[in-house]
Amino acid sequence: MIFVAVPLSGTGAWTSIIITSVQDLIKEGFHSIAPGVVEVAVIITVLVVIFNKIL
Repeated sequence: MIFVAVPLSGTGAWTSIIITSVQDLIKEGFHSIAPGVVEVAVIITVLVVIFNKIL
């Protein structure tokens, strides 16, 4: 989940899906990928709101 939530290039849901599909762990990986995607959405939303108020 933490790997998915890092807002950098090369991390995230797409890379995690590729890794889990290669290892045939898609059903197990979903339980970590989905919360990570929600977590990064919250992080980015909070950062946008904060910086929007500053600027």
